[in-house]
Amino acid sequence: MFRRFRSSALSFCEIHTPIFTAVAARACQSSRFGYNERSHIVRRLSMAKGKKSKKKAETVFLVCEETGEYNYAVRKKPGGEKLRLSKYCPKLRKHTIHNEKKK
Repeated sequence: MFRRFRSSALSFCEIHTPIFTAVAARACQSSRFGYNERSHIVRRLSMAKGKKSKKKAETVFLVCEETGEYNYAVRKKPGGEKLRLSKYCPKLRKHTIHNEKKK
């Protein structure tokens, strides 16, 4: 009933998922495809299992340390240290330190 595969890299669970069809299994063993069909199938299996989602970028604002004005809006991935950059402040007409702040 169960077919034996040449490569033992796929686990029992991966082989018996609904996505892994008999056609895909034959494609794994066949060498007539121009690209590595097996890695494509493994990649689809990992996506189907619910791989960790990527952290989405959020918008943060850069606030001037001296005037307290919100001068810049920046998109940044969450986590890590807070931004602290030297940016131009139009009110003071010079470069000052700007800190990251969420609105």
